[in-house]
Amino acid sequence: MSAKYRVLITDRAWPDCEVEKQELARVDAEVIEAPPEADEATLVECASGVDAIATCWAQVTQAVIDAAPDCKTIARLGIGLDNIDVAYATSLKIPVTNVPDYCIPEVADHAIGLMLASLRNIAFLNQQTKQGIYDLSAAPVPRRVSSLTLGLFGFGLTGQAVAERARAFGMQVIATNSSGNDYGTGTRMVSFEELLE
Repeated sequence: MSAKYRVLITDRAWPDCEVEKQELARVDAEVIEAPPEADEATLVECASGVDAIATCWAQVTQAVIDAAPDCKTIARLGIGLDNIDVAYATSLKIPVTNVPDYCIPEVADHAIGLMLASLRNIAFLNQQTKQGIYDLSAAPVPRRVSSLTLGLFGFGLTGQAVAERARAFGMQVIATNSSGNDYGTGTRMVSFEELLE
């Protein structure tokens, strides 16, 4: 007996779709997995007759959507929607969803970690130490983090989370975005040119 629904998972960053299969089975849905790095033609073939499409980064184009005339929803398994033809899906009254807060703390933590590693020359000094060299003068003198200004290009949820973390280190934070909106954070919004200065 076939399942009531069919759900295409176009691509994934995790090892397998066992969790998705178990959860979707609860609503009598079968998971169709596209092969890794599937091109548009392959996705069109996989999308044939599915009721829903879930995607990470694969391009969900008009052709892919057209291959699924019974499609009821397209879900982006992450924040952005750039890989989905949202306008076309909307014209067909197919809702497109995403996860607007996916991994924001993790990305913000990672950005701060990379910034600190760069400011403190951690990778360089670690490599030197592994080679048996202990010479602090081999790297530029690190600057006190609290004396610096961090400029953020874009100020969405992730940028706001980075700003909050940078302020905890005593940094001044400025940002630029197309709207000039600081979203109530008190962050000084500047032009792109001033940000680069």
